[in-house]
Amino acid sequence: MSEDERKAVYFEVLGSFSMGRAEDGTKKEYVIPGKAGKKVLSFLQYLIVNHTRSISLEELIEQFWPETDSTDPGNALKNMMFRTRSYLKKVFPEQKELIRKLPGCYIWNPDVRVEVDAEQFEQKYLEARGKKDEEHVELLLEAVSLYKGGFLAGNDSDWTAGICHGAAVRGKGREALPGVRFLQESIVRTAGKRTMVGDDQHLRTGI
Repeated sequence: MSEDERKAVYFEVLGSFSMGRAEDGTKKEYVIPGKAGKKVLSFLQYLIVNHTRSISLEELIEQFWPETDSTDPGNALKNMMFRTRSYLKKVFPEQKELIRKLPGCYIWNPDVRVEVDAEQFEQKYLEARGKKDEEHVELLLEAVSLYKGGFLAGNDSDWTAGICHGAAVRGKGREALPGVRFLQESIVRTAGKRTMVGDDQHLRTGI
């Protein structure tokens, strides 16, 4: 199944957490998430920002159930995964199975495309760095339009502590991304240079 043929779910993690369905890579249909416990949402958000890889049971237990927090972390993980899947089913009833269990780990269903605004923000910013003039400004403007606030602003869990605005989970070795103010200043600088060049050309040519 090709990338375009896969069903897509969309998550916003910049600013307030929200979710929806994505069509054609651009059109978004937001859904009402409903009620979920704070830990369920944090657990789901951890799965979302790590959706490109398998996540081991040991990693999840270490992250959410330190030794002092549970006498049976394995069972606590099973219960949390059940609650998370049930929550996703209510939000996306048309999806049969978003998160799959493999030996020793969990993965997102490869038949479903997962889109995350932070990753799109990063992609636009990195693309802009390799462009000049109008293309550079257009890509920066697209990045700014995706930025609605700090990374998971309502999540104060320990695992979010090392994450900068729009960056992925710490430990991946990724370059920290700039905040929206930096992008806006870049747009102004680029636009200013273009104006100066245009004015200079006008003075030299008389046009």
